[in-house]
Amino acid sequence: VVLSAFGLSAVLFVAIGAAGYLTFGAASDANILNSYASADPLAVVARLGVGAAVLCEFPLLERPFRTTLVEMLKLPPAAAARPAVVCSSVAALCGVAALGIDLDTISALGGATGGSLLIYVAPALMALRSFPRGETDGIPKIGQTPAGAVVMAMPKPPPAQPPPPRGVAESAALVALAVTGLAAGLVGTPEALR
Repeated sequence: VVLSAFGLSAVLFVAIGAAGYLTFGAASDANILNSYASADPLAVVARLGVGAAVLCEFPLLERPFRTTLVEMLKLPPAAAARPAVVCSSVAALCGVAALGIDLDTISALGGATGGSLLIYVAPALMALRSFPRGETDGIPKIGQTPAGAVVMAMPKPPPAQPPPPRGVAESAALVALAVTGLAAGLVGTPEALR
């Protein structure tokens, strides 16, 4: 089901993007809907669809923001569901949106650092942490690297099943993956701020 859903989404995305590009060529706007006339009835329907998607996406993004903010302020978790907190959170986000503040830099910064962390660093650190103690022998001084220090400081949950032993080559590849992710984040962050 998931594969079919992602496959259908990919086909629709490519078909719609190709149709827009074939219609306008090099004059295509980054947001293809901006290339269509404002009076075009099908473009109006598409704009309404995008608006509905954003409207339905807002609660999915606001709730984690609110619960994280409550947690950071060391308030009881139940405070996140209080009507005053919900209204304040929504009002603050809508206020920032109404001001028209350009948040592209913040978004780019989050993408540069968060993307590298989620794609490269975190999976490698989690895989390295899954080693039972002593099975990473052969990787010299892993605890002396920044990634190794983070791995060694993480609490180790009891495994449901013992993970299969990994060899030195696989462990070295995981460390290299984490280092590559850190390097990508270090290169991408200044680029995002330019």
